[in-house]
Amino acid sequence: MKKFFIYLVFFINTFSYCITTYDIEPNEVLSITYSVADEIFEKNIDGWKYVLVGTLSAETNLGQFKGSSKNGIAQMEKQAFEYIHSKLEKSEDEQKKIEKHTGVDFSDITFETLSENNYISIMYMAYFYKFVCYEKENPQTKEDAAKIWKEYYNTRHGKGSVEKFLTVYENQEEYIEKYEKNNESVWSRIKNFLKSFLEKIIGN
Repeated sequence: MKKFFIYLVFFINTFSYCITTYDIEPNEVLSITYSVADEIFEKNIDGWKYVLVGTLSAETNLGQFKGSSKNGIAQMEKQAFEYIHSKLEKSEDEQKKIEKHTGVDFSDITFETLSENNYISIMYMAYFYKFVCYEKENPQTKEDAAKIWKEYYNTRHGKGSVEKFLTVYENQEEYIEKYEKNNESVWSRIKNFLKSFLEKIIGN
């Protein structure tokens, strides 16, 4: 009986550890991701949003699954981080974007920061795509995004697949649709307010 309780406690602790999240809600992940895409990509922003959201879905279920990994919410490998960081070191403009969005001085960012700061992890993921394949790819659909993720991010060495990407992306649709609907509602209220305000000014 004593052994049974020991195994039970071990199982509960192990299970609890495995389902640890990144302490962030899906809607916040989406908010950060959309903001980052708008900031970093100059063209086909909606297409690259498919890539970024799909990547976060495939890697960590929009931050809802962490397990034992220390690679951050976007699951970036150290070699990829070092490549992106070296590119960013050459661009003060891009460094300022990071500092503006995260409040973190670029000189303080290390690989370990990715597991400590979700915003920076997501920004580095976006820069990965910008520096590696932005000029070569033009995603228009989720299927395009899945192929880009598999080729460049997960690579042939990863266990992921295009099918897995699309499946986990679909599983997040409820969060995505809710976020976009709420976002549209906010903009609608702002537009209606401005319209009413301008009409009053013109009327006077």
